[in-house]
Amino acid sequence: MVIEWLYSAYDMVNDLVFLGIIGIMVFFGTILNAFITFRISQIATSTVVAHVQTLDNALGEAIKGIVEGEMGNFEPPNPLVGILSEILKKNIHNDPGPITDVTVLARDAEGKFT
Repeated sequence: MVIEWLYSAYDMVNDLVFLGIIGIMVFFGTILNAFITFRISQIATSTVVAHVQTLDNALGEAIKGIVEGEMGNFEPPNPLVGILSEILKKNIHNDPGPITDVTVLARDAEGKFT
């Protein structure tokens, strides 16, 4: 009877040790998870702050350039575009008016032009 009691006590102690080990693992896992989550949020926050500062600087430079009259570094206009725009301006100013004479082409029975 004493031996049976010792075996049952031994089994109970083994169960309690196992539960204790599981509890300690859960506790440290939770602590580790909280630390990792906190660290990831720190990294994400610092990245967002850096990008916002970069955007703020770029917007500040753009607004400063507009206020000071500098519109930025644009490439010079293409000379061919300038020539074509002059030709179009001349054609617009020398508008002959609406087209009045229209020739209607005849079609045969199959609908083809003759």
